Amino acid sequence: MITDAPAPREGEVRTGLQWNLPELTVEWFVSEFRSSFSAPSDAFRERTRQAIRPVFDRLVAEERPDVVLMGRDIMPLFMLDRCRDHALPTVVISHSQVPTALVRGLYPDDAARELIACLNEVEVVVAIASHVEEMFRAVGVGRVVTIRNVVDSEAFRPQARDPLLLRELDLSPTQPIVGHVSALRPAKRSRDVVEAAVAVLHARPDVAFVIVGDGPCRDEIVGRATELGVLPNFRFVGEIAHGQMARYVNLCDVLVLPSEREGLPLVSLEAQACGRAMLSSDIPGAREIIADGDTGVLFRLGDVGDLAAKILALVNDPAHCQAIGRRARALAEARPLSGWTQAYVDVLSRAARREFRGA
Repeated sequence: MITDAPAPREGEVRTGLQWNLPELTVEWFVSEFRSSFSAPSDAFRERTRQAIRPVFDRLVAEERPDVVLMGRDIMPLFMLDRCRDHALPTVVISHSQVPTALVRGLYPDDAARELIACLNEVEVVVAIASHVEEMFRAVGVGRVVTIRNVVDSEAFRPQARDPLLLRELDLSPTQPIVGHVSALRPAKRSRDVVEAAVAVLHARPDVAFVIVGDGPCRDEIVGRATELGVLPNFRFVGEIAHGQMARYVNLCDVLVLPSEREGLPLVSLEAQACGRAMLSSDIPGAREIIADGDTGVLFRLGDVGDLAAKILALVNDPAHCQAIGRRARALAEARPLSGWTQAYVDVLSRAARREFRGA
């Protein structure tokens, strides 16, 4: 496995770069994280190539792989020529950024044509949701299959609120808790949670909001909560290890995801697996996993008033909230991790045999 990490800031000690899996060797390289919503510059492409290629060529020489799996849909621009030179079949996973950018015309025409040509050259593109596959087909990418995201329903399962976590966050065991878990970037619309909190707390002053994650919008969100006078009801936890996520999800009655776009959001699947009510903006990635009012609740994207009303409706009706959680848990159990794993085994095996050509 070859993967990237940003360079540590001065004085920072990087953690989490070790994997406790003896079958997995991880080689790290330093990169500059950037969004795939805009075409990478020539300079950025060259820097990324220079960072990856020596590692890639060495590992291929040591033990030739049967298939190369690219975990981001922008990666063919950096590495497809090396796979071509080594005659290695290649699979690309898309989490939605590139097809969304292509459909919205965010790439210059020449850059869009180049990327689409690269994606049509790989063995197959794996989309993590059906709407992602549809976007690829709309821009002319032909060999696409969907393997929908799932989560481990044993690691994420309904549990009682953790008393230690309640004490750490200075929360009452009986008060309603609304959670929001995300990288705090503009597209996540985390500020909408703060704006909605004004109306929620006017009706229910006992509601607490737990914000898990970090990102460039954190200071703005904390500042807005301060301006609106709702900060005492907020707990900004910051980034946590993923192994701790189930504790935080099970702390909440309702999980809110107000994003303007998502592929198939893992936090929604994790909330459902924990039997929690998921309240999401009405976007394609949410509609694929939430039946409104049955296995979750949808609200109008960007409508803070509707978001506040839906939060209140859920916290004011615990029985309904819990019933949604039970149905969501049953849905998670019906989509086991084993089926997802087998789907990837099948795709990788077919790709290694080059069976997707002409499909």
